[in-house]
Amino acid sequence: MRRYISLLLTFLFLFISFRIIAQMLTTKFENCMGGTMWDEGKGMIFSDNTYWIVGSTESDNGDISFNHGAWDIWFVNIDIDGNLISEKTFGGSYFDGGYVDIKKLNDSVFYIVGRTKSNDGDISYSPWPGPEGNYWVLQINNEGTILWEKVLGGSGIENMRDATVTDDGGIIALGLTTSDDGDISNPIGGWDLWMVKLNGNGEKQWDMTLGGIGDEEGGFGDTNLRRRVYGCR
Repeated sequence: MRRYISLLLTFLFLFISFRIIAQMLTTKFENCMGGTMWDEGKGMIFSDNTYWIVGSTESDNGDISFNHGAWDIWFVNIDIDGNLISEKTFGGSYFDGGYVDIKKLNDSVFYIVGRTKSNDGDISYSPWPGPEGNYWVLQINNEGTILWEKVLGGSGIENMRDATVTDDGGIIALGLTTSDDGDISNPIGGWDLWMVKLNGNGEKQWDMTLGGIGDEEGGFGDTNLRRRVYGCR
């Protein structure tokens, strides 16, 4: 009986708390952006009193001023009331996007991470264009100008899963790979976790493969304000 009463009181407490929180939360703005095809938001940061959003788009109309072909990464800046300030697409004539996120280096410089199968347009060079796909890392300024970009991976498949900015201004990209060549210095087999570090100029500093002969999955987790790698088979 005491257990039943305790559970009932806990339920009532949570129910009342949720009702109070729901009443406190109000919609500040809402806005739909995109075109007539599929448009999808993936990541967002707040910087310089505006919101910066990245996602994927296959539209070439509406709010999308230009599409390189197929799917592009879409970079959008809105004000605190949800009004569109600027937008820009990044990509080539094939598929660009997949997992996409934006990371803040400072108020005027950001990283965009994603995936590309292209070897034209904004992709300056890819040794492995085609149906498989590789990591794609871009450093841009707040005007949407590409400061540098780099394709990473091998002749297999690379799927981006996460990224984190490092204290020296570089970036670590984490995801999955089936490659045993290219930038992968220590392939293991099957789908492996693959982590690669770039400095602030886009130069590769090191890479690490984690896993076994089976397939792995993983991402970064926040623990005590530090980013740690978690994976599972």
